[in-house]
Amino acid sequence: MLDRFLVEIGVLVIIFMILKKYWYVEKVRYYFGASVIGLNVFVCWLYLYLAIQNVMPWPLAWGKIFLHGLVAVIVWTFREVIKEKDE
Repeated sequence: MLDRFLVEIGVLVIIFMILKKYWYVEKVRYYFGASVIGLNVFVCWLYLYLAIQNVMPWPLAWGKIFLHGLVAVIVWTFREVIKEKDE
């Protein structure tokens, strides 16, 4: 269990260092935001599928769907605001 935690923290640190170095590039910000939005939308569909298949209880699934949907909307809004600011 500890080894998995250390690997996940290591991956997050590596991603953070890479983003820290290349964040000023506009394409990096655009594609990173798009990937976060896409991942959250995919997770929403995944939780919906799990609830339909009765693998996950509906109240738990709706909470997670709402959370990930909200994150996708917030990231999309930030992308639009930054895009308007850059123009």
